[in-house]
Amino acid sequence: MSTVKPHGPIWLAALMLLVTSAFYFLTPLLTRVQRFPVNTHLTPVEVAEVEDAAGPATWFLRKTKENLALDGFELLGHVRQTNSPPGVSFYLIAFANREAEDLALIALWRAGDEEHPQRTHLLEFIRQFDGGTSLETSDSSELGVFPLPPGNEVWQFPDVGDARRLYRIHGALAGRSGRRATPLPVPGAELAALGEALDGALRSQIDTGYLEIEPSDGTYRPTWKGAFLMTWKLLPPWRWLRHVQRDREAARILAELGV
Repeated sequence: MSTVKPHGPIWLAALMLLVTSAFYFLTPLLTRVQRFPVNTHLTPVEVAEVEDAAGPATWFLRKTKENLALDGFELLGHVRQTNSPPGVSFYLIAFANREAEDLALIALWRAGDEEHPQRTHLLEFIRQFDGGTSLETSDSSELGVFPLPPGNEVWQFPDVGDARRLYRIHGALAGRSGRRATPLPVPGAELAALGEALDGALRSQIDTGYLEIEPSDGTYRPTWKGAFLMTWKLLPPWRWLRHVQRDREAARILAELGV
């Protein structure tokens, strides 16, 4: 009596499917254990500390500062988040253009050990509007994982390497929106307001169902819904599709604005 043996490639395909499925359903468990502070603690630091953390990216910091000054921005200060996740150093350099009511931020992350640190940086312009909405324009290549509040806009132009051009794009987007800018905080209160804004961004994710309060320590943690959606957005094929969509939208907007 003869038997039909399964074909090798079929078993291989089944095994690959099993491994892939396990990866997509087990990886969110790692996301689930992440914690986010309820209150962001920002402490002023010296420029030398920020440049030491930036390493080779120091040239980017200095050149961007020069360009922002040419566009009417004043330096507000250098701060470090003292309650960032273990192994990660997070710095912000804040600037204000009071004539346009715009805030500019250079964000810098440093992770890893001293011998092989990993660094990421970005430049972002923010304008708040009456009614609580906002416009954010950055050169970041990293896609966000949280839903945006209604009326908020976030535009990313990772191929725009010039700070002055990025600001022209930001201004054109703000002008096209037709909304009235909310005045910046009074001098001296900007950094405190920045910390409150960071806290509010996370707090708003409770209403979306992405985050919840962890009773044991009072921090935010991803819900099961948030853990799966946040993780899947960063995995293929969704990550690839989101990148394609982002780049197409950026190209379309640049063509429309002509900047």
